[in-house]
Amino acid sequence: MDIRNIFSLINDDNTLGYKSRRPYESEKQYFKQNKNVGGMATEDNKIILNPYNNLSNREKKFVKSNEALRLYNRNNVNSLNRDWDLTNKQYEYFRNYSPNIKDIKD
Repeated sequence: MDIRNIFSLINDDNTLGYKSRRPYESEKQYFKQNKNVGGMATEDNKIILNPYNNLSNREKKFVKSNEALRLYNRNNVNSLNRDWDLTNKQYEYFRNYSPNIKDIKD
């Protein structure tokens, strides 16, 4: 797909087939402590944006598309080969990202 056309598949409620929702309180606490994080692909297959940063609408659309692609990867295990190990440097960099190695690899 041409990147210029991707914005036609993104709106406030639906990004590449994935719905958005408001962050839960625990997610808000995480975002408040991590203002550099733009958004998240949640365990319930939704996309949430960090309410504590000042992203432009264009940047929010890119975050939403990134998280939608992360959800696609998560839900289509057979389409990806995750049979590789993280380097020590990668693990150290992402160790606070998620306790689930699969999330890091996605």
